[in-house]
Order: sequence, then structure tokens, then C-alpha cells
Amino acid sequence: MSNPPVRSADLKSLENPVEATALGASTGWRRFAPSTVAISIIGVFTAALLRVPLGGQAMMSYDLFVYFFPAKSFLRTALSRGELPLWNPDTFFGAPFLANIQMAVLYPPDIIFLVAPFARAVAASQAIHLFLAGVGFLLLARRGWGLGHVGALVGSLIFCGSGFLGAHMGHLNQVHAATWLPWLFLMVHGAAKQVGRLLRPATAEALPPGWNRFGEASLWVSGGAIVTALLFTAGHTQETYYALLTVGAEAAIFTAAPPARSPVRGSHLLAVGAITSLGMLLAAAQLVPTLELTQYGYRVGGMSLDEAGSYAIDRTHILEALLPTYWNLPAQEVTGYTGIVALPLAFAAFAAARARRQIFALGVIALGALILGVGVYTPVFDALHRFVPMFSSFRAPGRWLLIWTFAVAGLASHGLDALRVNRTTTRHPFADTTERSARIASATAFAALVIGLVVLRTYLAGGVQWLPPGRVALTWFWFGGTTIALVAFLAQAHGSIHLLGRFAIVGLIGAELLLAGHRMEYALGGEPGLYMNPPPVTAHALRTLASRAPDASPGRLVSLTVEQHLDATRLARWAGSTDGETVRYRAMQDALKPNLGAVYGLATIDGYDGGLLPLRTYARFKALVLPQGADPSVAHLTLGAQAAGKASASRYASLGIGAVISDGRNGSPGDNWRTNDDAPGAAWWHDNTLPPASRALLVGNVIVEPDDERAITLLATADLSNTASVRQAIQGIPERGAPDPAPIGTAKVTRYLANEIIVEVSSDRAALLVMTETDYPGWHATIDGQPAPIIRANTLFRSVVVPQGTHVIRFWFAPTSLMVGIAITLSTFFALITGTCFANWRRIGGRASVAPLSVNGDTV
Repeated sequence: MSNPPVRSADLKSLENPVEATALGASTGWRRFAPSTVAISIIGVFTAALLRVPLGGQAMMSYDLFVYFFPAKSFLRTALSRGELPLWNPDTFFGAPFLANIQMAVLYPPDIIFLVAPFARAVAASQAIHLFLAGVGFLLLARRGWGLGHVGALVGSLIFCGSGFLGAHMGHLNQVHAATWLPWLFLMVHGAAKQVGRLLRPATAEALPPGWNRFGEASLWVSGGAIVTALLFTAGHTQETYYALLTVGAEAAIFTAAPPARSPVRGSHLLAVGAITSLGMLLAAAQLVPTLELTQYGYRVGGMSLDEAGSYAIDRTHILEALLPTYWNLPAQEVTGYTGIVALPLAFAAFAAARARRQIFALGVIALGALILGVGVYTPVFDALHRFVPMFSSFRAPGRWLLIWTFAVAGLASHGLDALRVNRTTTRHPFADTTERSARIASATAFAALVIGLVVLRTYLAGGVQWLPPGRVALTWFWFGGTTIALVAFLAQAHGSIHLLGRFAIVGLIGAELLLAGHRMEYALGGEPGLYMNPPPVTAHALRTLASRAPDASPGRLVSLTVEQHLDATRLARWAGSTDGETVRYRAMQDALKPNLGAVYGLATIDGYDGGLLPLRTYARFKALVLPQGADPSVAHLTLGAQAAGKASASRYASLGIGAVISDGRNGSPGDNWRTNDDAPGAAWWHDNTLPPASRALLVGNVIVEPDDERAITLLATADLSNTASVRQAIQGIPERGAPDPAPIGTAKVTRYLANEIIVEVSSDRAALLVMTETDYPGWHATIDGQPAPIIRANTLFRSVVVPQGTHVIRFWFAPTSLMVGIAITLSTFFALITGTCFANWRRIGGRASVAPLSVNGDTV
């Protein structure tokens, strides 16, 4: 039997959720047709955006290559060995791995990185997340705001094709966290609706038979808790913080002025509180270890105002940040275009949309995000930096452009939806001429006032506002003019031609965003071999370090190379390509950027993070590793950026460093370094002529100094191979006098794993066993099976006091914070399941009734 022909009403159902519901009840499968079409369009658009990486080329960006690639490689390697990825011993003298939330160890969708090669996993993961972001926005606009399919689809395309998400495609955790922003708003709106029905049943509309208020509320709250947990575990605390602040701000607005969809005051605040609290408890397995790590990170106590305001939108480049430039993109952190087409639609929302309080909330959110995005240029940022908890923990205010993007996409959805003809009358959206004209005039005047104030401040500060090149201005004019013409046409059109006009706007938005993103990093592509093939120096490094290792502890290699300073001739010989981007990333490989070495099994004492790491203790100790005369240590900078190619061979040898590589611009790293001209790769290889020490050192005398800063000063002239600083005197171990050149015994690492180390010690007298690895809560020790306290040595390392004789010392990492977090997560998970099932088990009729969450035609 053939399918019945599609009626014009089926097409029109795309633009009216009420009619779509009624039509679906009478046509069976056609009930889902509009949503299926909209979701399919989102899928096709996502595939078009990421056509290059999905087509087989590798997505390339700096952080993706030198940060996320090593992180996912370490995670995969640890699990393949049967180890929990709790601790990474290969960077920063060792550092927490799972507790570092940016690693996203407990983020379920990242399982794809365990089963697919990295380049393919990145392409698939980002495509899935962009698609989920678009679908989430579609559902929010449909179910949360009561818009038609076409208006909802426009907002979805704007959000997932925006400049913010495109520019941060190489930051896995930022895109992953941003994906759940519309889902969070959807769940809050749904929960607020049901909470309002519970608080004031008399205000609720007539409900279908069998409707269970408690059951529906529990489903929305539980769903919101899951979304919040995903938001946290995705791995970008700053975006999570901004998302929760934003949804809280909207809840506060709706408490003061409740919309018709949720007329009960406080229902949104209650929903936000319940969802956020349960979500945090559900993510406790990640959050508890992370909160512990924040107490020891270099950002503890917050940043200064200047540091927190870095990477903000430059007031003279606001147009470049907010509008697409198509061919020459601005800096990554300040790319936030939503498209020229979106702007007339956003203005139409203020002029014609009926959900006035929702429009007001989105307008406040957009304006607030823009004000905060320019950082210290406004007093608002300073006030929040002073008084709002955790606000000073983050830098790069340009990331508020995520919230700007979301709000503008929402306004554009409302604007296009407002252009629909009212089905119950023959009046078009601008029929109330006086009122609508006043609203659009007010919106325009307010926008002009804001722009005027920005221009005035720029002029008074002596700046000159950025203006677009000719072809960019012409492209703006074409897209803007075409959109305005279509909006004017839709304000007058009726019937099927009206729907076709709205789909023309959908096509126009898609075309503009594809053009705007064609010069993004993800659209340029790279060689997949960059991720699969190690640099030429790797094999030589592994052989050399293994041959000089004194025991089972891995040797260390330090890169003092700045890839931009590598000799062009040497680099060209080893790069195997003349493509500029390929050569650039080959240079990073040959330079063994700190985290990259760990991909190939090369441990270092350096590292690159900039989030929760490095630890404050590492940042302080790093001064002892830099050469004399170097600039003061900067916590988040690598050694290559600060050491100028110089290193102390004796200091490095005491830390187990057998070799360094450099860019050669300053010659040899110093005395006792031997340059190996035959070593492969573009960087210069320098062997340490002094024998590298084990990671286990047996120390016979100590420096007693309770002040860490003073201890660093004293250690600057000490031999770390036979001296250590401690905070309190140790019975049986003399304080530092004249160093005793005679060895007091031996220490040998016999087993070395990331989370466990076993050392055999033979000592003539009581001594301090110092592991040149980071001391951190969760490390435990035993001597011959008996618990032994760990003492912090040299302000950074972990150590234990060993008595005279031969002993076996075992160190292992088992953080209590993780156990507590897992217990909270499991308890919350089972409580949510039990509570949700209990609240829904008495549903009548055996089938859940689904009522529309929002009513189209909100006139508040």
C-alpha cells in the first residue's frame, strides 16, 4: 500500500507547534515528520561544517596537538595496561591526572578516544557534539519557548555554526561543555513548569487524564541533573561556571517577572537549585578530586584583575569579534560571530515577538555577556571580580561570547517565529502598528546608545575602531540587505509562500555560516600522519635514555626548544613537506613540546597546562631548574620559553635528566653538555656528561627550613643528590654541615608504574629517601609492609625516613577524595533512579501522557 500524499497542512505544521500536535494525532507517522526534517537539516549542516575532518584529513590546532592529543594518548595507554589514570608521572615531576578536570576522564562521550585513532575520534566527537548542540537548541526553542520548527531550526544553526564553537573546535573540552548549555536551559524550563504546577495546582491548565505532576517534575529534574553532570565532566570549568551563572540570572529575572508559561514566582529558582545540586552530587566522582586539586594549584586565591582580564574583547575590535570577517579571522578567544543574517531577526524579536519577558531575559543575557566580554573596560567586571565567588579564578573574558552566542541565537529564533501569520486571524505580526513601532524604536535606540557609548569611550581613550575591508563590508551589506528584504516580505506574505520565505532565511543563514567558517582551523585540515608518526628523534631518545638509566625509573629528557627558532634548513630536511601548516606542526613534534614527549614514552620535568596545573609547589621549585640570570619564574610558562636554551648539567643530573634538546640559537646549554650532531631531527641533541641519578635518592643530611621561599634560596647552592630541605628536624639525620662525600648506602627502584613505585634501600645509618616526584595528598608509603609517614622534601618532593639496614619501600597513589566522590556519585545515582521510579510508578493507563511544555502565544 502506498503512503498517502503529503498535505499542505503537513508542511505548515513546521511553523506551528500547536497545529503540529493536533495534526500528529490524526496522521500517525506525520506527527514526527517536522522534527525529523529539522533534525536532518541540523545533521547535514554539521556534516557540511566539518566536511574536511570527516573526509579523512586531520583537524589541527595548537592545543589539540600539544595538549589534548597527549592527554588522550596517556588515558588510552594507561587503561590498555590495566592501570587507572589517576597520576601522570611524565610531566611537572608528576601531577594528578583524573583530578585535572580538563582531562575529562569521567566524561562518557569521550569513550570514542579509546576505540578510534585520535584524528578520527576528534572528527567524530566534534561532529557528534555539534549535532547534539543543535538538537538541544531545537528542543529548547520548541519545548521550552514554544516556537515553531522553522524558528527553532534557525537558532539551532546559528548556535552550532557560530564563530565561538568554530574557533574553539580544537579545544575539545570547550566545545563539549558548550554543547550542554541549551540542554541545561531546556531542563530548567521543563522543571520550572512542573514545579509551578506542584506549588500552585490551581494555576495549571487542564491536564490530560493520568497526568502525574510529581512524575513529570522528577523526570525533568533528573534529566537536568544528568545534563549538569555532563556539563561538569566535559572538562571546562569556566564555561560550566558561566552557564550556571547565566541560567541562575534568567531564573532571577523570571522570579521578578514570571512568564505565562511558568507563572509561579520562584519556580525557576527552585528548578535551578534542585538541578544544580543534584548534578554536582552526580558528578562528585570528578568534582571532589578536582576541588582538592584547586587547593594546590597555582591559581589558588584567584588572579589579579589584570590577569583575569587578559584575552578580553578589545574595545577597538568589537565589530571584528561579533561579526563574521569571512577571510581573515580574529584571535581565537575573541571570535564570536553569529552571522549578519541573525541580527535583523534578533531585532524583529524585540519588535514583534509575543513572549516579551523571555525576550527581555535573552536581551539582558546578551548585553551582560558583551559587557563582561570586554573585561576591565567596564566597572561591572571589576565588581564581579571583587565580590562574586570564583569569578576571579578565570581569565579570558572573551569566553563570555559563548553566552552572547546563545542569547543572540535565541533572539533570532523568536524573531523569525514572530513573523508567522496568526492562524486565528488574518493579521500579520506587525498589525499593532503603534505598539510594534514603539518596541522596535526602543530596541534600536538602546542599541544605538550602547554602540555610541562604546565609540565615545574608544575615542576618549585614543583608540580607532576597527572597520572591515571592502569585500567584507560588501558581504555584510549583501547578507544584511537580503535578510531585511525577506523580513519585510514575510511581514506581508501569507500561506505557503510565507513558509517558503522562512526556509529561504534558513538557507541564507546556513550559507553565511559555511562561508564564515571556511577559514577556520578545522576547515583547513592536516596530515593524519602528524598524529600517527613519531618524530625522528624519538627512537634515538628512547635508546639513549634507556642505556643510561640507573634502575627501573625512567630517564628524563627536557626540551629547551622554541620551535619558531629551529633552523629552517634542518627543519625542511626532516619535515618531509613544504606545506606551511605541516611544517609548523612538524616543528612542534621535533621540539618535543613538553606534553608531546609523553605520547612517545619520553618523560620530562616540564609541562603545559594553564588550567589547574601546575601545582603551586612546582611553580615555586621551578626557579631551581632555570639557569642563573634567567627572568623570574612564571608558573604557566614552559622551560623552553624561559631558559633561553641554557641548563645546569649538575642540577639536571641530580633530577635524573640525561639529555636536553634545544633550537641551537644560543649554542651549547652550558658546561658538561656534549652536542651530538648525528642525532636525528631538527632540534639539537645534547647529552649530559654527568651520570643521571635515579628518581630515588638517599640523603644523609638535611636543611631544616620551615619557610618554603627561604628553603628555595638555600637549595639554590646545594647539591640535590645528597642534600634535601625539610620543614622540621628529623631525629637521627644530621642537619646540613659539611657534605659527607662518602655514600651512606644505595637506593634502587625495582618497580615503576604511574600509581606505584617500589624501592630497595640499603643504608649504613638512618637516612632520608627522597623521590624526585611531586608530593601530593593521596600518596602513601610503607617500609617493609609497615605504614610510614611521607615527608615533603625540597618543598616539592615526597620522602620517607628509612632506618639503618636493608628495606623495601612501597609508594602508591590512592586518593581518599576519589573514594569519597565515587561514593557520593553512586549514592546520588541510585537515589535519582529510585525517586524517579517511585514518582512515576502509579501512572494511569500504562502510557505516559505528554503535554506541551509551553504554550505558543505567550503574551507576557
